[in-house]
Amino acid sequence: MFLQQVTKAYYQFLNCIFRYHLGTIVMVDSNTFLKLIDAFREGLEVATDTSIINTCAQSVDHLATFQFNNSNRPQKAQSVALRKHISHAPSCYTTFFIMLLNNVMYRNLNTCWSISRPLLSIMLANPQTLDEAKRAVLQTQPQANHQLFVEAFETMMVDISRNLETTNRDRFSQRVNMFRAEVMKFMVRPSSFDAL
Repeated sequence: MFLQQVTKAYYQFLNCIFRYHLGTIVMVDSNTFLKLIDAFREGLEVATDTSIINTCAQSVDHLATFQFNNSNRPQKAQSVALRKHISHAPSCYTTFFIMLLNNVMYRNLNTCWSISRPLLSIMLANPQTLDEAKRAVLQTQPQANHQLFVEAFETMMVDISRNLETTNRDRFSQRVNMFRAEVMKFMVRPSSFDAL
């Protein structure tokens, strides 16, 4: 029980740093920064507590939102630093996206709302992420389900704009819940997710 409380506090602390001080934190060296974002990967991957998963998802959302919002300021010191860090781990956004999508599809969650938020910001920060995630999902599914998944992904993106305005985020979150409901009808759950 004590370890669980310490773990929650640790991820809540990191979330506060990434929410309120990301402009400062991106100025650290790449090794330190990558260890911080790797903590979110670990939290999304192994946490059994939904609150830790949600906190990690929020932190990833702060990171991707920061990158997207600063993409039109490529010379800004924080933008340069973040791009440098991400260049050392070029697949981190795709990894986060796939992990979050796996949580949406395979975990027994009451709601996907908090997990769906970073999916949009990641797609906007790194546009090729969605295509890479589609390929990863399709590799886990029988051929007969591929077209159904492609259609579900297309439906998820209907009327979604390239912005992070609240109405667009809300619409996307609704689409993610619809995506989840649709794929639950036909998806084959990989054995590696049986424990979730």
